[in-house]
Amino acid sequence: MAKGWRYESNRHSLAAKGVKTAVNGKPTAKVPLKENIYSKSLWTEQELKLVLRRLNDGKITPQQIFSQNKNLDEGEGVDLTPEQNAKGVDWLRKQHYTPSGKEKESSPYGYREVSIIDSTKVLIGVKDFYSPRGNYYYPLYEACGGGNCMEYYVEGGKINIVG
Repeated sequence: MAKGWRYESNRHSLAAKGVKTAVNGKPTAKVPLKENIYSKSLWTEQELKLVLRRLNDGKITPQQIFSQNKNLDEGEGVDLTPEQNAKGVDWLRKQHYTPSGKEKESSPYGYREVSIIDSTKVLIGVKDFYSPRGNYYYPLYEACGGGNCMEYYVEGGKINIVG
């Protein structure tokens, strides 16, 4: 009896939070996204992953995101949190340098990209959503430094520079 009572109270607490529940008490729909997530000028890592998941599941199109986000629509991009910036800049540098600070022989960068990552302090953020195969999207990032900029996306842990 106690288990059934807790089961029913969970069902009612889920309903109070706005989650649709089936007769058996399990959620039938996820909690809806905050309506302003697409229009925000700064996305956390969790929000970016959520947007990408919805984009790749076909629940939203890039055009719908661009129509709701002025920064993306005007080409300025969505900023990343300071933690994401530090993580991204560190990741870019690890692609070129060994832990001891020497250049890797298998660096994916040319001279222009090396000058950019050596002088980059902050990533511009998500500029666009790139789809190399037509139906799966990756965030397109931009890093600027040393008077140059590069756009890239990450696929399978490897950097792909597209501009």
